[in-house]
Amino acid sequence: MPKVSFIIPTLNNERTMRNCLHSVFSQDFPVEDIEVIIVDGGSKDGTISIANEFKVKIIHNKFSFQDSKYGSRNIGLAEASGDFVCFLNADQTLLNRAWIRTVLEPLLRDETVSIAIARQDIRPGSLWLNRYNTYCEFPFVSSIARASGVRSIYEFFDARRTLTVNVARESKMLTYVGSGMLIRRNILNQVGGYDYDLDTAQRFVAIGQGYFATVPGAQVSHEHYLSNSITEYIRHKLRYLNRYVSLRELGLRSSLLEKKLVGGTPSLSRKKILLVLLGTVTLWICLLETVAMIKKRRDWACLLHPLLYLLVAAVYAMTFLRSRNMLRS
Repeated sequence: MPKVSFIIPTLNNERTMRNCLHSVFSQDFPVEDIEVIIVDGGSKDGTISIANEFKVKIIHNKFSFQDSKYGSRNIGLAEASGDFVCFLNADQTLLNRAWIRTVLEPLLRDETVSIAIARQDIRPGSLWLNRYNTYCEFPFVSSIARASGVRSIYEFFDARRTLTVNVARESKMLTYVGSGMLIRRNILNQVGGYDYDLDTAQRFVAIGQGYFATVPGAQVSHEHYLSNSITEYIRHKLRYLNRYVSLRELGLRSSLLEKKLVGGTPSLSRKKILLVLLGTVTLWICLLETVAMIKKRRDWACLLHPLLYLLVAAVYAMTFLRSRNMLRS
């Protein structure tokens, strides 16, 4: 049986840590073939005490961030010994006891598959804000991506099939390496390890390792928010975007609008961006998306979409105005 290494960055995650680790160690998989590496960025709460209740390796990272070559994910990767690695956030849980076996299947069956991706799903009892975030994590950015002909990897799931293998460059798939996936460790090391989600995925594609399998039979939940606070939702999006802008200005990230960030070769022209902005102002895009989401999900949390779409669009617009070089190609 192959060995799987879970790398979990932490920072003051005592409220979600136990559920996360319990979901890993309750897997229907040989415990001797599971390695869990906690990379802590300086927690001041009970995160480490909870982690010590389980058979884990704890590494202390003097930096609190998880991205970049100095981030927690790459530090954990350097210590991992598994054939496959899974980056897992401390507020995520594996929703199936057979999660490892299910996600491993395409990797063991087909050596050309480099990454197997589990479906993002909802944990029973999830807050409505977490449910909405699962349906539409980045509402405004998603609209721009679709306008360019690119779809998220999660839109490639086919519920009628056990798995689907997509070639990132050919399927116009917005590809990234992130949490809730099983990744071949040797390939990840071959491309220089992990730094940022989109950038790492593009290095996979560049060396001909762009075969990603989507596995509907395995689900992972992500509880971003501990309360139904729209203010915290906007703060979270703003923190994420400000971090991106800072790295962009330091030359460590590419422009959001550069073609190389996507799997295919769509045109992300200013005309298409303006059409999305016009649709935002007139509300027709988010209203159409809301109807489609309600029809698909049957969840009243989708009714939040017009409000949150506009708020996120405003946050992005203000950030773009403060950092105009993000729009330069």
